[in-house]
Amino acid sequence: PNEREFNWLIANALEIKLKRTGWKVIRPDRDLKFSSWGHYMRWVREQERNGIQAIEIHGQPAPWGLGVIGEKSDPFESQLAKEFGWLNVPPKNYNFVREYGTIVEAFHSNRIPSDRANAAAKIARKIYRAIN
Repeated sequence: PNEREFNWLIANALEIKLKRTGWKVIRPDRDLKFSSWGHYMRWVREQERNGIQAIEIHGQPAPWGLGVIGEKSDPFESQLAKEFGWLNVPPKNYNFVREYGTIVEAFHSNRIPSDRANAAAKIARKIYRAIN
């Protein structure tokens, strides 16, 4: 299983939880089409400026660390960091965060468990607990 497929499982599980509690979920990976990375980044910036939180869920290979890449002064990102910790990387090094989104490095992409559905549900629960 690759990281993208695992991300999809996490997003699916999280979306179900969020919708049950009244959240409106927009999934650019499924619901929108972008002509370029720049177009996507402009869309994210506009969402954040309108008070809509944008989060990207990622994995990265071990031994790299896991955690939130963002601004410690941001309440949304701080809530996520209570569950995932902060990843010690300057946020300015990441385009998505620079455009006001949030990145959560939530799992080691080279250690995805064979029971992907349960592992994805566990990560989705952590994100849900943090933001709900």
